[in-house]
Formats: sequence, structure tokens, C-alpha cells
Amino acid sequence: MICSKKTILRSIRLSAEHNKILEEDAEKKGLSVNSLLTTLITKYVEWDRFTERFGYVSLGRQGFKSLFDLLSDEALVTHGREVGGKNAPEITRFWFGKLNLETFFSFLQVHSKYSGIYH
Repeated sequence: MICSKKTILRSIRLSAEHNKILEEDAEKKGLSVNSLLTTLITKYVEWDRFTERFGYVSLGRQGFKSLFDLLSDEALVTHGREVGGKNAPEITRFWFGKLNLETFFSFLQVHSKYSGIYH
């Protein structure tokens, strides 16, 4: 995970429409626009830039559940072993530069945080 206490001041240009949306969403969440932008950038740094490379797709919870409901328990176990046995180690190596127990748990933490599939 990339984390630093040192901060850099950055200036960005936004359309008036985007700024209005950010201000409204920040207020709803009880955040400043700066905090909201930091959260969005953190998600990009920790998740989006990696998942794009591995072809992740966004799917709502109901759609995800509906797909899984179509599979038998045996098919789910087979799928989990095949995909998890290959993808998780490959992604962990890519994200953290090596595969060991510590980096695998870091992968699970980030994956859980952003995928919404499990906690």
C-alpha cells in the first residue's frame, strides 16, 4: 500500500458542474471537498489503476448475487479455486512486487475495501 505523511499542494481546474457536484457530495458526506478528492485519489492509487490492468468490471451487488445464484455450490467452489488460485497471487505480485503472507493479506485488505464483495 502506498502511504506517505508528506503532502504536496496541487492545484487543479474543474468545470463548474463538476465542482458543484463535488461540493454537494462532500457536504452530504460531512467532508470538505479536499477530503473528498483525497479519498477519490486514494481509491485510484490503491485500486483503480491496478484493476484496469486486470480487466475488472463493476457490477452491482444484486447483479453479482444473481449470477452466483445461477451456479451450484460445486461450480462456485471450482470457480473460486481456479480464479482465486491464479488471479490473487498474480495480482498480489503485481501490486506489491512480491508474494508472501504479508503482501497477500495486504491484497485481501485492499480488495475487501474496494470490491465490496466481502469484509
